[in-house]
Amino acid sequence: MSESIHVLLISRRAALAQSLEKALGGDDFQVTAISDIEQARETAGQGRPDVVVLALGTSDATGLRAARRLAGELSALPLVVVAEEGDDDLALKLVQAGAEDHISGADVAAGRFAHLLRRAVERYRQGRARRERAASDAAESAATGVLDRLQMGVMMLDARGRVLMTNAKARGIIADADGLMVGLDGVFRAADGDETRALLELVRSTIAGTIAEDASCALTISRPSMRQALNILVTPLSGRRRQSENNGAAIFISDPEQGIALDEDVLRGLYSLTRVEARLALGIARGLQVDELAADTKVSIHTVRSQLKQVFRKTATNRQAELVKLLLTGPAAISAEAPDAPDA
Repeated sequence: MSESIHVLLISRRAALAQSLEKALGGDDFQVTAISDIEQARETAGQGRPDVVVLALGTSDATGLRAARRLAGELSALPLVVVAEEGDDDLALKLVQAGAEDHISGADVAAGRFAHLLRRAVERYRQGRARRERAASDAAESAATGVLDRLQMGVMMLDARGRVLMTNAKARGIIADADGLMVGLDGVFRAADGDETRALLELVRSTIAGTIAEDASCALTISRPSMRQALNILVTPLSGRRRQSENNGAAIFISDPEQGIALDEDVLRGLYSLTRVEARLALGIARGLQVDELAADTKVSIHTVRSQLKQVFRKTATNRQAELVKLLLTGPAAISAEAPDAPDA
């Protein structure tokens, strides 16, 4: 048996509506008939139809206006127009007005109405699926382009630690094979076995939601080259706090040996920092000490310390702030419950 299709049938002529309902008789169609176009939006909202059928007794301009209105008000549904006195010119005008298809009275009389209606619904669904895929591909391409411009590595992993996506920076870090790598099985790994287990456990617990809300999602990964350890931050891709095979994790990787240019306006917008606070945060990121910051801003060391504490308070409200702290001070600051400003 084919999937049942719910039809919202609109016709001011009772006899025409009855003949169309009869033509759709059987388990394949469920018909809700109304006579007034003014009821269409409310009825569609209540019944959730799969298709709207507008039955016209004539091919006058009133029917075209009705088609345009329905196509606009119920744009998420395919509109099929049945016109008793149809022709090619009318069919073109109806499609231009927003209808998915036009079915003539002759087709109804020949018993082709149900077949043509089902075909119109399937054609609409396939077209919508193609549009959604195209939009999704475009969004993914745009997102990848944005991520590739970041100066830190970003990776998307599934619940098993397998890599789904990497940005350009992450691909470079993996290509270096200095601390982080992707195995032949596609699983993200550290060079050290213990660090791999810690990393994968952090990924699993983050996705499952078993990690405490105020716990650190950061760790460091040592590098065989003896360069400074890589800083890793793990955050769930899904906001749902439960285990799911469809969930995953985002991995942010920063290399402390490579300077990261942070944007003052971005920090201010994300965390409501004042211009002075944003400049102090960027100064810490560049490795300046409190006394150097005080000299640079021409205020006292005590004032700088107070301002830096305010910066950490403002960026301690959610897990997104952990990324900024990772960039500014490394994983140690993320783990601190109430970090103090660095001393001179």
